[in-house]
Amino acid sequence: MVATLPTIVVRCPRCGSLDAGSVEPVGIEFDRMRCGACGHEQICDVWQISMDWTETVAPGRVRSAARTLLPDDRFRAWWASLGAEGLGAEVLERLREAYDEPHRAYHTARHVGACLAVLDEEAVAALPERPAEVEAALWFHDAVYDTHAHDNEERSAAWAEECLAVAGVDPRVAARIGDHVRATRTHAAASSDGQLVVDIDLSILGAEDVVFDRFEEEIRLEYAWVEQAAFAAGRSAVLRRFLDRPAIYATALFRERHEARARANIARALEALA
Repeated sequence: MVATLPTIVVRCPRCGSLDAGSVEPVGIEFDRMRCGACGHEQICDVWQISMDWTETVAPGRVRSAARTLLPDDRFRAWWASLGAEGLGAEVLERLREAYDEPHRAYHTARHVGACLAVLDEEAVAALPERPAEVEAALWFHDAVYDTHAHDNEERSAAWAEECLAVAGVDPRVAARIGDHVRATRTHAAASSDGQLVVDIDLSILGAEDVVFDRFEEEIRLEYAWVEQAAFAAGRSAVLRRFLDRPAIYATALFRERHEARARANIARALEALA
């Protein structure tokens, strides 16, 4: 029997996208690395490429359709910044398995990577009071995703709190992260960091038309078991609740960037559902 060897993949250290690699040589020993998904760019020597841009993964670990692998180096950085000890590799692997579940179409590692890329934008990165806690919430916020259930956010929050507690994280820190995750159910949060988590999660609503349309198509795929008329009624109700709010986004930055386009996208989606 021939043993299957591990695979070396190139993935963006910022968002985890596999749409990454060398785009041009720079001098003799350096390459310009770039991510086609989030635009992250870095001039690296061979050692930096091996440390930051590549990862050895188990055979069959990367779903070709997902095209994203949650970056282990980034995970280790925020895990340590929270004071977590041990268990990081196990938690990361559980998260990767969760976001790679076959019934997911939108709520995948790609969505987490897109959220992390938004968090990294200079103007956004200046907003959180506790950046590591905001990032932690983004990693965990869709860890549990079952379209037949109504408690996904609560279960995701409980999972985050349990993992962090076992790793020795301050209970107050774990509780705040859990609250941020729970806020993604109602899309409303009491704290400024929680509001930022929700706004980042909802940034897809204000995306370019083609990106928003793909989002709506992927949501439909996740609810493929629901008959079309019932899906249209339920999805329309969800979208109308956003339009009924005084503002979709809680932070001034996201309102300025996304509010108008989000309302236009939602109105267009409602027309299509009707």
